[in-house]
Amino acid sequence: MFVVPYFTVTRPQKKQQQQRQEMLQALKKGDEIMTIGGFYGTIRSIRDDRVIIELSPDKILAEIKIDAVSDKVSTDVEEVDDEYEIVIDDDDETEEDK
Repeated sequence: MFVVPYFTVTRPQKKQQQQRQEMLQALKKGDEIMTIGGFYGTIRSIRDDRVIIELSPDKILAEIKIDAVSDKVSTDVEEVDDEYEIVIDDDDETEEDK
């Protein structure tokens, strides 16, 4: 009776927690991250349980707890803007534009 909740709730939570802990331990200088507050930044230094990040584009430095890091941002993706072509449709003009 207690086995079912273990496999459906407890075990997946522990696995997610372990993956998050491994991600936090693997962080290094230069990694791009997202904080739990939604800020994106680049790690400039790591000390104990704190991380100093650079927030772009103003290059502001912020010191945060390492637990406030939500996710590591993948830098393997190429620029998305190059994949799309901007098309202007003249049929969408309003009466004011004519």
